[in-house]
Amino acid sequence: MITQEYLKSILHYDPETGIFTWINSKRDGWNGKEAGTTTKTRVHIQILNRLYLSHRLAFLYMTGSMPKMVDHINEIPLDNRWCNLRECTRSQNVANITEKRSDNKSGYRGVYRRKKSRKYIAQVRKNGKVHHLGTFKTPEEAYEAYKKAHSELFGEFSPFG
Repeated sequence: MITQEYLKSILHYDPETGIFTWINSKRDGWNGKEAGTTTKTRVHIQILNRLYLSHRLAFLYMTGSMPKMVDHINEIPLDNRWCNLRECTRSQNVANITEKRSDNKSGYRGVYRRKKSRKYIAQVRKNGKVHHLGTFKTPEEAYEAYKKAHSELFGEFSPFG
């Protein structure tokens, strides 16, 4: 595991842009250049033959500790500005996702339809526990219950305010 001191000796992190640049690279011509390899969803930076996620390195750079999980507040995983990052649990990280799952048939996150009764069920999961919110006549009613409960359970990590 690298230290904050070592990280700061080889890379500069700009908290306003979220970009790391090399300041003491052993490779010719790399100093002053942007560090990392960008994929569709992440920026990886290789240090001492190990790949690190840049958003986790930003935490090490700014706080001196490496978190297990980092949430991108605006849900854009390539936006590694310091104001867009916060330490979180896995449950909190998943709570911040606004998209519904690809297998969702109701059209609303946290809502499914019971086949026999043709009613809509709303539920929220937090830390592996399912919170059943009730049965509703319409998916819209179920979704309103979901948003309210989600906001109460997850607070600042809920996209529903």
